[in-house]
Amino acid sequence: MGVQARRIARERDRANVERDRANAERDHAKVQRDRANQISEFMTRMFTVSNPSESRGNTVTAREILDRASKEMETGLASQPELRGYMTDVMTEVYLNLGLFSEARAMVSRSLELTRAALGPDHVETLRTANLLGKILAMSGHLEEAEPYFRSTYEAQVRTLGPEHEQTLKSLVNLSNIAADRGRDEEAEKLGRVALATLTRVRGPEVYDTLVARANLADFLNRQGDRSKLAEAERLARSAVAGLTSGFGPEHQQTLLTLVTLTEILSAEGGRDAEAEALVRRVIDVEQRIAGPDHPDTLLAERRLADALRDTGHLAQSEQLGRRVLGLQRRVQELAHPETLGTMNGLGRTLSAEGKFAEAEKLSREALGLERDSLGPRHHLTLETEEVLADALVGERRLPEAEKLARETLGTARAALVPTSVQLSRLEYVLARATARLGRRDEALSLLRGAVDRGLSPADARAIGSDAQLASLRSDPRFAGLVADAQVASRP
Repeated sequence: MGVQARRIARERDRANVERDRANAERDHAKVQRDRANQISEFMTRMFTVSNPSESRGNTVTAREILDRASKEMETGLASQPELRGYMTDVMTEVYLNLGLFSEARAMVSRSLELTRAALGPDHVETLRTANLLGKILAMSGHLEEAEPYFRSTYEAQVRTLGPEHEQTLKSLVNLSNIAADRGRDEEAEKLGRVALATLTRVRGPEVYDTLVARANLADFLNRQGDRSKLAEAERLARSAVAGLTSGFGPEHQQTLLTLVTLTEILSAEGGRDAEAEALVRRVIDVEQRIAGPDHPDTLLAERRLADALRDTGHLAQSEQLGRRVLGLQRRVQELAHPETLGTMNGLGRTLSAEGKFAEAEKLSREALGLERDSLGPRHHLTLETEEVLADALVGERRLPEAEKLARETLGTARAALVPTSVQLSRLEYVLARATARLGRRDEALSLLRGAVDRGLSPADARAIGSDAQLASLRSDPRFAGLVADAQVASRP
């Protein structure tokens, strides 16, 4: 073949490649256009009132439209499982934003069943839907039921999509979250760090999933109660808030949730109460306006405010708000949901601080029964409830019972928590209160020394000198030294 013929052949091949690329782009555009048209037609049907008797002007709610669409998907999109999966994702997000967990669960469970039958168990859409179902279960407090969905989905995605695929990394983030929720703090931190590093490298530092992973890691570090990790937690949380605010807006759901995490970190660090309270009040104002007063995210922020009010001595306000939040959570969330249980602990602590020990005991015993069934004896919420209960028993002068519970819980906590955990110091403090009332001064002072050296919470450090349960120790010069050390350690 001559030079001219080779040149012509090359030009012909190049033209064929360009034609094929143009055809592929045209076909892809057509698929996207057809999908958009199908979605538009589907949603138009959902908003159309076919029966004039159904028309109620502007009173048709988002929930009614969602419920109608959920029923319609099985028939209207029966032959298009991938489109049905896409619509399920969109509608689930709306259900969750409205706090309608049971409705979201029913829709996604049915979608998973249909998608698995149509596309197979390892298809990308099937795995995405399974992951979504796990997310719903976890958000509604069914942690034990949720974890197998996350784990099996992640393993299948690693095998079929690869460890750095977008959907695989979403499942890894969910696995880290469920480990934290079930009290496996070290595992949560390890998985969270892997997820954040991989997302930052593969997808970039400012994409949404990376920012969520950064916020999650800040939350994991704070939950451990290890004061040595709070500076890193604050840095991560502030970075996540900045990225979310810039990329998705100051009123985005994840921005607001991360701000709540930041307020918890600030309070844990000590000396930042005013900043923390101002932040959480701002979040509550936005959540009430956007999500409504009964939404789980609003209640989470209000619970955080109730804790802040207690820690700054505004006990009556803390109790009033805590009661309101708990009443709503009992209605809109599962009773054994970690957020509900956390509110019960916070309210119990406030009631004890007010001297309402019998009511604090009753509430703590209710929470403890739920936690032992759903979370386990080593979970941080279980340990916290046992500590709140022991403290209430001290207030009721049931000292041998209080000592026994505090000592047993402290033994469990020493095996389950890091040595610098604030929870350990709090348990030592409660046990010191019991032994001081029992007249065992040296043991009480030794326990208090351990609590102070380990790092008391800022609220406890401020209150130790005036604690009525420790009145028998005030004549001992060692106690004055402990009070002075606690005040110094509580400063930021």
